Amino acid sequence: MNNSTLVNDALRLIGVLPEGQNASAEDAELALRIATELTDEWSDDGLIVPWPLNASIGDDCPLSGTELTCVKYGLAVRLCPNYEREPSPSIVAFAASAYQRLLRMQLARDIATSDPILPIAEGSSRRWNILTDE
Repeated sequence: MNNSTLVNDALRLIGVLPEGQNASAEDAELALRIATELTDEWSDDGLIVPWPLNASIGDDCPLSGTELTCVKYGLAVRLCPNYEREPSPSIVAFAASAYQRLLRMQLARDIATSDPILPIAEGSSRRWNILTDE
């Protein structure tokens, strides 16, 4: 899948692009710019999505699974004002759900890779491991 498919899908979700047509160069450029802004905002919140800063419409899309769904629906919502449209409640709900799912996945990944051993308490020489309760 390439970035063109992502952009076309997002534009179809909001009813701007008919099935079987591709986004114009201007629409594609706008969508890629908004996708970059969106993923940058998420990274400020600690949600890392592997979206390149200089994405081109013909590039392979680096996203899959929940990351792809999250960006596609988030992009659709963000594109709406540019086309004087309101996102449908279902698109907003899908975008919010995908964002929450991606956030949970990344939090779980962060917890799994963190050191489960708590620091030594002041005045103690013993460390406690939360996994073994010792």
